[in-house]
Amino acid sequence: MARKKTIICAALAAALLLTLAACGSAKNEGIAISGENITIGDLALRPDGEAGRLAENGGVKLLIPLEYDALLITETPKDSEDGTLFSVSEKASVDAAKEDGEEYDGAGWLFSIGRVDENGLEELRTWIDVGGAEPIAEDEEGNTYVFFHPTDVRLYRHSSEEMGEAMEMWGALNEWAASVKKSFLTENPQLKAFSGTAAEEGLVLENGGLRLTVPAETAPLLLTETPQDDKDGVLFTVCEQASVDAAKDNGENYDGAGWLFSIRTVDADTLHEMLCWDMSGAEVIAEDGNGTYYLFCHPTDVRFYRHSTEEMTADQEQWSALNEWAVSVKESFPAENGLTEVSFGNTDMDMAMARTMYDPDAVYTISTTQFGPLEPAGVDAAEYALRLLENVRYEYVDGAEAPDGEYVVLAFPEEDVRYDFYPTVDGQSWVRRVSGDWEELYLAVYEDAAYAPGEVMQAWYDAIAAANGKA
Repeated sequence: MARKKTIICAALAAALLLTLAACGSAKNEGIAISGENITIGDLALRPDGEAGRLAENGGVKLLIPLEYDALLITETPKDSEDGTLFSVSEKASVDAAKEDGEEYDGAGWLFSIGRVDENGLEELRTWIDVGGAEPIAEDEEGNTYVFFHPTDVRLYRHSSEEMGEAMEMWGALNEWAASVKKSFLTENPQLKAFSGTAAEEGLVLENGGLRLTVPAETAPLLLTETPQDDKDGVLFTVCEQASVDAAKDNGENYDGAGWLFSIRTVDADTLHEMLCWDMSGAEVIAEDGNGTYYLFCHPTDVRFYRHSTEEMTADQEQWSALNEWAVSVKESFPAENGLTEVSFGNTDMDMAMARTMYDPDAVYTISTTQFGPLEPAGVDAAEYALRLLENVRYEYVDGAEAPDGEYVVLAFPEEDVRYDFYPTVDGQSWVRRVSGDWEELYLAVYEDAAYAPGEVMQAWYDAIAAANGKA
């Protein structure tokens, strides 16, 4: 395929140059030279060597490679109500479906390019059924050019044998179709790349000045909500549509079925209260620098729902893929909105640290194995506790035994719980939680030695001792 394409491009280039030389001028009718393309009639050669036929509609152009032109049906509807400018399908699929008496509308469809105004773009952003709609360019009049593509396979042949034989060509056509999202800008230098959403991003939901991007292939599988002025600060809620539908069909209470995650905002006071007592199913992922924090809220049980066990098994891969994407949102959401990533743990130990800072009624002491407990009067807990809350992750290790030696104790006597912080040995920092006769061992994970829990707690104790004249 590559050799054939090179020969065709070289031949067209030679023909163009000979024609220009014979004419002696670039002003002859049917010949044009620009910084991007050389064209003769409806034939064109781009600087990257791609030769093809130019389809035109509504003041914009689409280059159809010569090697694929005969294999395609390219439509350029005039004054289309939905703004479609170009629609490209594989001819063999259309013909095969028609010959088999099938509903061939959509068979072989590769992509379409449409033009929408601001209202049309907003509708696309909230209408998830469209699936496979990607804004790729915009013009000075405020119009957006959208690349539409199927989210299922539209290859059609009379038999599975013919399908197998056609797969290589079908793959090549789809590879070219994907490249159009960038080459369309080359054919139309009067346009600029879409500034709101990169072409690869897919469906973009917006609420409260924030965006949540859903991959194009994922959007049709989801039910998304963008509640306005929600009393709990919820901006986005995302569920799997099939689970919602199945629960509803079975007459179940489908509120919560298929729920993947929500993103909500809270102020600092609300966050501090949550950090002290209740972060179940909620993770802090970002802040805006103005006192607003963003939480990634997720179920603590499985919300996958189908009509039968067989359907559950058949769709398990899809459910897992959706959950993988959901987890990735914890990083992608702050990045696409220019927010600062932050992370607070939600273990019992994290909540204990938060209470030393944010709960005015918390009663706690700090001691060592050598010296008795001291109350924290005169020392700001945040200087030490925040280092352990923001920069350390505590992982429970089943069956681990506590190290030998000394440790620093953070105790909450009214709650009958204490935390023993051991000094770092061989790069490992252990913390033991003791409540009554029950003990648990946690391994502290951190990147900077300045956050080693045992050493931070020792410094905290030393500061309290100094402030109370017991250093």
